[in-house]
Amino acid sequence: MLSRWNAFHLPVWGQGTLYLMPKLDAMLMRDKGECEWESFSTTVWHFRRGVSQDVSRLRSFLARAEWDQLSPRSRRDGELVGAVIDLIERGVLVGVHQVGQGRAKAGDSAERQLAREIERDTRGKLQLGGRSYRLSVDLSLGAERDHYQVVGQDEAKRILDELAGQPGTSAELAGLLRKARDQLSRDWRPPQQPSGLVLLRRVIVQAAPMLDPGPAMTPSQIRRAKLGWIGIDVVDDRDQPWTGALNLTLADGTARSVGLSDEGAVTLENIEPGTVTIKFPEVTAKTHTVKQGDCLSSIAHAYGFPSYKDIYEHADNADFRAKRPNPNLIYPGDEIEIPDYKAPPRSLETGKRHRIVVKQPLVKLRLLVRDSTGKSAAGCRYRLTVDSLDEEKTVPSNGIIEAVVPPSAEEGTLWVYWNGDDKPDPIQLAIGHLDPPDLPTGYQARLTNLGYRRGEFSGKPGRKTRLGLSDFQADEGLSVTGSVDDATSQQLVQRHDQES
Repeated sequence: MLSRWNAFHLPVWGQGTLYLMPKLDAMLMRDKGECEWESFSTTVWHFRRGVSQDVSRLRSFLARAEWDQLSPRSRRDGELVGAVIDLIERGVLVGVHQVGQGRAKAGDSAERQLAREIERDTRGKLQLGGRSYRLSVDLSLGAERDHYQVVGQDEAKRILDELAGQPGTSAELAGLLRKARDQLSRDWRPPQQPSGLVLLRRVIVQAAPMLDPGPAMTPSQIRRAKLGWIGIDVVDDRDQPWTGALNLTLADGTARSVGLSDEGAVTLENIEPGTVTIKFPEVTAKTHTVKQGDCLSSIAHAYGFPSYKDIYEHADNADFRAKRPNPNLIYPGDEIEIPDYKAPPRSLETGKRHRIVVKQPLVKLRLLVRDSTGKSAAGCRYRLTVDSLDEEKTVPSNGIIEAVVPPSAEEGTLWVYWNGDDKPDPIQLAIGHLDPPDLPTGYQARLTNLGYRRGEFSGKPGRKTRLGLSDFQADEGLSVTGSVDDATSQQLVQRHDQES
């Protein structure tokens, strides 16, 4: 049905297809009952994900589509994607779902029927404290989407209770409102969808009068016609949202510090049109004392450096490099000099949405996996989870698992499916928690990693520790004493570093 319309197709997992099309076409379809509108934020999310790896498909479509607002041949990939997102946010393009595909048909939802009954009984005037409200199921408000804001679940319950208890509210309406309270959606964030009813609060928009007559504009378009705006999305080089603060200098010289959302995004409106200068927070030189769980990459990440080498190879850390020649082995109590750091500023034009990629230090996790007999896990299936990383692969022929993990990661879990075992015991990983080899916890951890563990180590030297040390000393041709002497400590560190 939708194939005959001038629309760009975006497959959405579990929801069929999202169609991106001009607003006028979508309004015609909606009037015929052929589609339901998607919220602009969810449309932007699916569009960005759908074309991020395949902009050529978008270019191919635009070459034959009749979208006068875009000139794909004169734009680079990033500019083209940003231009389409701008049109979505301005309401020129909208996302729609075909009725009956991935979403309930109008009238099939009990929540939708309940919302309509309340709207009929109140004649569309659901008011409290001088504010107007309405109940919805999927936020498909069409051109009205600029007029409403979503009310959080807890506040929505309170408002519905107050509405049900207002003087003059009929018993029937009060019952409907209490029923709606029990069917409210939990709080969510795109690309997720509400799981029930959503309470919306009407936003009063002061629209500036247009100087020249022209086509109808949404409230957001009117605001932007009067003043400038800018949108910024910040991600790291793994395409994960970068959260933090940005220091901005607006076109009129005003300085402003803004925080990014959990999606690494921020939008500024009603600002002077022109060039906006963006600066990331600066770092002032200081001394950092290493704590348990630190590694050079996590320290670099914490201070905003793109690579651990910017710190480790700095002239002020010459003594530290001599003390710790292996940058992968630093210990609690070590002192590292953090140099001054100032990221170069970026200049961005208003009237667009910009995507900034921030280079982040990478942490490579290497795990040598063997069983209690020393047999390698090569060829076995495994699953590794560390923060946002969740991967299932096969252990390489050398028996070493390698993965790039977030620099701030401190914990992880590994499952190894030995001999087809479907339910292996999880192996808990403490990343960056290896103590110095002269401490009991340090040489016990190395004995454990090398397979010389005789039961559960307590963190203090005891019988199990002496047995593990004796086995290691015998295998390495050292004097079997069951205690840590200089020769044993050096050999333990050397073997451990070679294996890992």
